[in-house]
Amino acid sequence: MAGFWYYFPDTSRDSVAVGENLRRDFLRSHKLDAVLADVRTVPDQAIVHQAGAGVLVYPLPVSGDVPANVAALERLSWRNVKTDGGTYRLGWDEASSPAPADLERREIVGGYTIKDSYGRPWQVPVMRSPANPRGRLGVSFSWDADDQPRIGVERRYAELWERSAKVWDLVERATVDDVAFLAQSFSAEDDQFLVGYLLDCLGVNYRANNAVWATIDRLSPDWLTQATASIMLDATLDLWKYRAFLDAQKKSAS
Repeated sequence: MAGFWYYFPDTSRDSVAVGENLRRDFLRSHKLDAVLADVRTVPDQAIVHQAGAGVLVYPLPVSGDVPANVAALERLSWRNVKTDGGTYRLGWDEASSPAPADLERREIVGGYTIKDSYGRPWQVPVMRSPANPRGRLGVSFSWDADDQPRIGVERRYAELWERSAKVWDLVERATVDDVAFLAQSFSAEDDQFLVGYLLDCLGVNYRANNAVWATIDRLSPDWLTQATASIMLDATLDLWKYRAFLDAQKKSAS
């Protein structure tokens, strides 16, 4: 299997990498700094290759496997992605479409393994849990104006963790024993919020943004269905523990 390739036309290698380090400012200008946050050095974490007038970047999977003929641009399928920093091309091999393992980050947040509609396993992080409000996120320490310590989540996950609180509120409005809570009568705005939150949660453990997700959906239509998305959303909040707690309460009250 193989992951995605990134091709930057009319670009020199020095613009993309300096010595053994990828240039974060270049990636940031193309909105790829977060996508490739764990890809920093060449050649142990990425291949950077001058190909004609442009530069090809291939982030290596955790396995370290290098595809054969990595510089053979003509054998890949491509789509253009427009950003403020210019248009880059996202490529893939039709004969070996990217799988979750090809996109997985070197460090992941623990959670549940959930299969999509094609049976492919995705590692879904627990962002919040009845057992721990911080889920399985790493702890971060800060100090208030009185120099008293405050315990929170790692800064890189703080914004997404805050969003998980709203998801929890939506879940409590839903039918608790209905696993497909996307089937509830939420507003279109809430539905959009939930899907965006879920994809960003998957992005915690995988090198992906909306361009990647859209391409995956093009290669594997309906890989994310209402049922699979709902189960993944449940996983981000560890809802099985919550439902077990509610069941125990019902039994003790009867």
